[in-house]
Amino acid sequence: MGCSFSPSNATPTDSSVDGVSDASHVLPDANGDASNDGNSGGRVTSGLVALWTFDDGGGSVANETSGVLPAVPLSISKGAVTWGAGTMTVAGPTLLLSDVGSATRLSQAVLGGHGVTLEAWVDPAASSEGSPTTPATVAGIDSSVSSRDISIFQVGDQWMGRVRTNMTDPAWQNGGPDLLPAPNVVVAGVMTHIVLVADDTNRALYVDGQQIASTPPEAPFKWDGSYKMVLANDNNTLMRAWTGTYALVAVYDRALGSAEIEANFIAGP
Repeated sequence: MGCSFSPSNATPTDSSVDGVSDASHVLPDANGDASNDGNSGGRVTSGLVALWTFDDGGGSVANETSGVLPAVPLSISKGAVTWGAGTMTVAGPTLLLSDVGSATRLSQAVLGGHGVTLEAWVDPAASSEGSPTTPATVAGIDSSVSSRDISIFQVGDQWMGRVRTNMTDPAWQNGGPDLLPAPNVVVAGVMTHIVLVADDTNRALYVDGQQIASTPPEAPFKWDGSYKMVLANDNNTLMRAWTGTYALVAVYDRALGSAEIEANFIAGP
């Protein structure tokens, strides 16, 4: 599969995030160097609690490299992958799964920080995969097709996000209400940056640095620490399979601001 990335539509902004000036949100300079300790190689590191960069090169485990312990390795429990230089490609029904204990650390961090970011750099195998009734899971923390803490999906030619934030929406246990933008945003053969955030000031989905969907802000609430981190499918099933190439997946225990999301987009996969 050919992959390409060009942040040609990315325009650096100032250090203001949502109207609030904060030195921790300074973007990297032209050499990719950050001017504060919250960035590394242009990427935001403040609040980072899990990171998968798919540099394993082979084997049956995608190792987690944030340095926060315990680490959250993802084992290929079903199906198979193909390894590349800093990439992992899923070509058929596959499930990568954490153990319970390490994923519990992620849930506890999110609840403790009252915010969350799930970020992925992926190249979809098809411009249309999954459907509104059977969305294809790119990445998330869940226990089944109907119980999840957070997930990024492909739904036909759209990206979609779900994150459990309340008990008032009927679908709260499954991460509703959906963050679902207008169609025709999925482009196969191109690395795409997808970011899902939630806290008490923002609940939104971003694609390639641009916010494309939002709902009233609500912080993560009532997350289930027994759920597992997953890639390419829902836990315990092959009913939500996604195919494509992964270059990076990350979890933060806070909602990144728009300038920080743009910084990660500019840093690239």
